[in-house]
Amino acid sequence: MIGIQLRNSSVTDDDLTLITSLRDDVDVIGLEGTSISDAGLAHLLDLRFLENVDLTETAITDAGLATLSQLPSLEYIHIEGTRVSFAGVSQLQAALPKCEIVSDFDLE
Repeated sequence: MIGIQLRNSSVTDDDLTLITSLRDDVDVIGLEGTSISDAGLAHLLDLRFLENVDLTETAITDAGLATLSQLPSLEYIHIEGTRVSFAGVSQLQAALPKCEIVSDFDLE
């Protein structure tokens, strides 16, 4: 398994299509501080073993969280500084109860 760190890079939503060729190898991806949006997250659905994703300071919204909820392998999601809502984070936590979610909201 490999981790991919693209922190603070110029990676775009379309660039994430290249990662799908590594679908059986990637378990960690760091996208913090990039221009990734909800559209780019759809490309992560092919990463069957993705356990950890950092989306801090990206443009994702609740729509992107709905996409992430389709990844049952996720164990950790970092989404501070994004455009998500408390309701969206709550729904994601309900969909992935074993996943640790770090956000701007306290779910406890």
